[in-house]
Amino acid sequence: MSRYLLTIEYDGTGFHGWQRQEDLVTVQSVLEEALYSLSQENITLYVSGRTDAGVHAKAQRAHFDMKKKLSCHNILKGMNFYLQEQGVVVLDVKKVNDDFHARFDARQRQYSYYI
Repeated sequence: MSRYLLTIEYDGTGFHGWQRQEDLVTVQSVLEEALYSLSQENITLYVSGRTDAGVHAKAQRAHFDMKKKLSCHNILKGMNFYLQEQGVVVLDVKKVNDDFHARFDARQRQYSYYI
């Protein structure tokens, strides 16, 4: 099993926040569905910080573990294929150490509020 780090961005207008919720469209749910389509594995994403409904993100980080052996390039291209209608883009995929955690190893977070 390998651990991967995603860098993602999204327009949060159509989402009910980051965290998966029953019967609601969330960023986590569409990303996990794309990963399932790509790998046929039930994969859980762990994020550096959750967002609320309607909040956009640039360069948000999340990690996951996957049994299927795919290159970072193929994960990036495959996920973006499945996400093309969702308003989410995977900007980068990197393989990381098994002890890496997107939330606990984050060194910086930046929030901007526009009214």
